[in-house]
Amino acid sequence: MKSISAVKEKYLALYEEATGRRIKVIYDSDMIDCVRESFENQVTVIGEVVYSPEGFKREIKATRIELSEENQKKNVRFTDLFGVLAGEAR
Repeated sequence: MKSISAVKEKYLALYEEATGRRIKVIYDSDMIDCVRESFENQVTVIGEVVYSPEGFKREIKATRIELSEENQKKNVRFTDLFGVLAGEAR
């Protein structure tokens, strides 16, 4: 995800991996925390897809946004290391 807009209609812009095309993703206000967490990360968006007359994905009305597994593996908190380090000390 590369940009977020919260003026009038709330939406974000993401770029499809396969084609590089920009897709507008419309989200509800209750999804704002997830949207912020997703900024500049790879995401999976679940919702209703709207296609252009040419057959390309134009927008998605999101019902759920999830960080991809790749991003979840990268985001290790400092406190997560205590279990790893404790195991090595034995």
